[in-house]
Amino acid sequence: MAVSPRPASEYLMAEQYVTEPAAFAQAIFEEFYRLIASPGWKSHAGRPSPKDGSCLVESCLVAGPFAASGVFLTRSTGIIGMSAGELFDHLVSPEGYAVIDPMSDPRDHLDPPLERYSWKPGCRLEAARSAARLPLMREREFVVLNAIDPGARLFVSKSILHAACPGGSRYSALAPARKGPIRALNTFGIEVAVLDQGRSRVRCINYADLAGIIPPGPLNTVNTRFFLQALYKRIARLARLQSA
Repeated sequence: MAVSPRPASEYLMAEQYVTEPAAFAQAIFEEFYRLIASPGWKSHAGRPSPKDGSCLVESCLVAGPFAASGVFLTRSTGIIGMSAGELFDHLVSPEGYAVIDPMSDPRDHLDPPLERYSWKPGCRLEAARSAARLPLMREREFVVLNAIDPGARLFVSKSILHAACPGGSRYSALAPARKGPIRALNTFGIEVAVLDQGRSRVRCINYADLAGIIPPGPLNTVNTRFFLQALYKRIARLARLQSA
C-alpha cells in the first residue's frame, strides 16, 4: 500500500524585535487566518463535539526559519457550549491563560508584562515572559507578543525577541549560553466565533518547539494526539463550571 505523503508545509515568521507593534500584530493575525484556512493538512482522529470537548486536529510541516526543527504545525476546530463573548473573556484572563497553558507557572500570568503597546481601542498588545517547568527537563522560557482583539475574538501569541530578556531560541543568532532556561518557541492562536445560541466554534493553531535534545517525533505525537485535545476538554470543563 502506498504511503500518503505529508501535506505541503506552511511558512511561520521568525523571532524578531518588534519595532512597529501595531503592524506586527496585524501580521500575526493575518498569519493566523492564513494558517487556519489553508488546504492540504493531514487529519488526525477526532470530531468536534460540545458534549466532551472533542475536536478535529490537523497537522502540516513548517517552512521558513524553523523548518529544520521537524516539529509539526497543528490546528484544531471544536464546539464549546458557552456564548462566544463570555468564553473569549474567560480565555484571555489570567485564569484562562492557565487553562490554555497548564505547563506554565500560573504566577507568571499575574506579573506585569515586559512592555505594553498602543493599539486599537479595546484591544491589548503586550510583550510577556513565562516559564515552563517540566519533569526531568531544564526550565523553558517563552518570550512572546500577545495580541488580543475582543471584537474579532482572536488571541494570538507569538515568540519574539525583547531587550528585557536577552537572547533567543537556537534558531536565532542571539541564542543564550547553556546556563539558565532554554528559550522555547511558540506560535499559538485561538479564535472564538458564534455558532448558535449558547454555543461557540473554537479554532486554534499551535506550533510549540521546546528546543531541547528530544527528537521531534515524540513532540509531534504529543502535539497531534494530546495537547489540543486536552486543551478543548479543559475549555469544555470551564464552560460547564460557568453554567453550573
